[in-house]
Amino acid sequence: MDIFKAENKVIIITGAGSGIGKKTAILFAKEGAKVIVADVNEKGGNETVAEIKKNGEGFFAKLDVTNREQSKQMVKTTLGKYGRIDVLINNAGIVQDAPQFGFCRTDQNT
Repeated sequence: MDIFKAENKVIIITGAGSGIGKKTAILFAKEGAKVIVADVNEKGGNETVAEIKKNGEGFFAKLDVTNREQSKQMVKTTLGKYGRIDVLINNAGIVQDAPQFGFCRTDQNT
């Protein structure tokens, strides 16, 4: 088994509803991976899955990475569907105030 081949690998990607996570998910799906698009953004996540399904296999899992129960459910669903998880890409970001770097949230909705 070649561990560097994505074909038939089960890959969870957090933050796959947009940006780098989305591009990574689509790329792995094109290479034959089964991709779990995990994101808090349902619209973005479902758009990523729609792109994946043009050439590959995957599904959306609503996930707020700060929510342990959602994380457990995502893993349970993935194992139920595929029986294993080969790769986990922790791409999701969590925005918090970081005054020492000059970063502070001014709008809770961003």
